[in-house]
Amino acid sequence: MLLRKARNQGSRINLKYDRIAEIKPENSNGEKNDIAELRKILDSQGARMKFEHRQSKFCKRYTCREHNDCHYYGRILLDLNAVTPYWALEVSGEHNNQNVKVPTHGIHPLFMKDVDALILQGLSPKMIISKLTQACEDDNRPDYAIPTRMQINTRKHTLLGKYDIMEFLDSY
Repeated sequence: MLLRKARNQGSRINLKYDRIAEIKPENSNGEKNDIAELRKILDSQGARMKFEHRQSKFCKRYTCREHNDCHYYGRILLDLNAVTPYWALEVSGEHNNQNVKVPTHGIHPLFMKDVDALILQGLSPKMIISKLTQACEDDNRPDYAIPTRMQINTRKHTLLGKYDIMEFLDSY
């Protein structure tokens, strides 16, 4: 019998949310404006937040992207238990004090020069991934940071489309 492992590895079990803001119907400026206002309040709580997923049609969950392994969550939801439904902001958890040192998008800085050099050699994205995987085994670099084919293609178009190749090579 196979057991399904939770997506969150049990990190969000029994979260207790505290309501920190709400926009009552008499103060409403429309659904989009209300959500935007609550999002600004959420971002001012000590970190930039990113959309994680929808819990339901009327609830969006956000997570902290400023700290490593941060267990600070926010959600913007439509409170349907009230006589007249209204939008509210709730938060749960605490920020981790360890800041993220690398960007959370794009090609990891550990691989940027290697990817650029391999692109300039004319290799395909699949071959570049293969060579980077081999380099990870040889140099003890993290294999989870290997860029995807889409990231390599985007980098290839950036390098070869916008810049003069000789000028770029001189910069190294």
